[in-house]
Amino acid sequence: MEEEVDLSKIPETVRSAFLQYLDLCHENGILTVPDQTIYQFRGSDVGNILQFAKRYSDVKSIRLNDNFRSNEGIVCVARSVVERNPERLTKKMEGTHAQPYEAGSVLALSFADCDEEAGWMVAKIQGLYGTEYRDSPDRPARGLSYADFAILLRSVRHDAEPIIQALKGENIPFVVGGMAKLFQTQEVHALRNVFYYLADFAPADETALTSAQLRKILLKAGLGLTQDAVNRGIAFLKKRKAQIGNTTMAELFPQRLYLDFLGEIELREENVEQVADDSFRTGEIVYYNLGKFSQVISDFERVNFHTASDGQYQQFANFLRYQAEEYYPEGWEEAAAARPDAVQVITVHQAKGMQWPAVFVPCLRKNRFPSGRRGGRSVWHVIPEAAVKDAARYKGTVEDERRLFHVALTRAERYLFCSWAPIPDNQQQRKVSAPGRRHCPSHLQ
Repeated sequence: MEEEVDLSKIPETVRSAFLQYLDLCHENGILTVPDQTIYQFRGSDVGNILQFAKRYSDVKSIRLNDNFRSNEGIVCVARSVVERNPERLTKKMEGTHAQPYEAGSVLALSFADCDEEAGWMVAKIQGLYGTEYRDSPDRPARGLSYADFAILLRSVRHDAEPIIQALKGENIPFVVGGMAKLFQTQEVHALRNVFYYLADFAPADETALTSAQLRKILLKAGLGLTQDAVNRGIAFLKKRKAQIGNTTMAELFPQRLYLDFLGEIELREENVEQVADDSFRTGEIVYYNLGKFSQVISDFERVNFHTASDGQYQQFANFLRYQAEEYYPEGWEEAAAARPDAVQVITVHQAKGMQWPAVFVPCLRKNRFPSGRRGGRSVWHVIPEAAVKDAARYKGTVEDERRLFHVALTRAERYLFCSWAPIPDNQQQRKVSAPGRRHCPSHLQ
């Protein structure tokens, strides 16, 4: 069984050539999900799915219409959105009563500003936290935890800040998906300075970090480190720093050194929880962020594996200072990891394939979600559109935004809250903002 969702024309061409020699459709199956084709900016083409039965012989189509995740209200709203797309396979998604639908479990709301919108979401999370919930009708009841809530955004980089501040204000634990906000956390800021110290990194108008300065940064990072532990860590770094340039030492690979350093300072999850200034910043969340920083190191090493250690540390310091925060696109999918007990603040693209009992989809305003065409210079100023077959598919359309919105809606199991508010100081949005597109069925309004 092969799943086909976001396939571009290139692998589809390869498959067509391959099928001249092997009948892939004989006693095999391909599961297609055309309503969830959301990576057109990478070249995915929904037409590959829509024309599949015409391109290949002996194709038998079996429609899977039952939704075993969401309640009737969520299914109805999601269906009413995606059915407005003219280019789709005829299919009517139906609910299976997997979750109960009751008044107030599906809402669409407008607010005077982004802060009011964020405040309402936080209050709703507080109100629903601990509510009795069954993952399925035959499962025992449990209380909703913070990990059962997700806030899905078209852009974390542009829209998450009011939400993050509101969550912090009420000491609600949260994690931000991807790398958009990773480098603003205390723990990653401290570990980034470790690599600045190793490289004697000194940008213009600055001096290289001293061991005394690094010691102070580590002690103020809220990691629960003792003076003795930090002193051991600094001594370890001084020893390794003196050895940089010896390319035969595996211990000098940034990832190996990073893990060895964490061992030297005896970082413990339970200590972070005891000394954290804010209850929203738990040891579990700190470890989650340190794991993501480890992935940043791995990504860098993968490209610079053969660089000598002295040059590698200098390059990595430059990467952390000037490139890392903008290096990962918002649709970037991070490696699967255990989900901490915290509210997830992520993009809709990152949420694909996931589900939560309660989902918030805020910031539904024109030119944000649905997204508008970007102004300014772009890749098309470098590559002429005529050089790319069907170049328009990379730019996105209203139909693409509907599919993306459909994905956002269908991440919710029982509770779905959509909202919008004007951007402060935006001349075009002085009045309370209207949603970019109106799709809510009248009987659910």
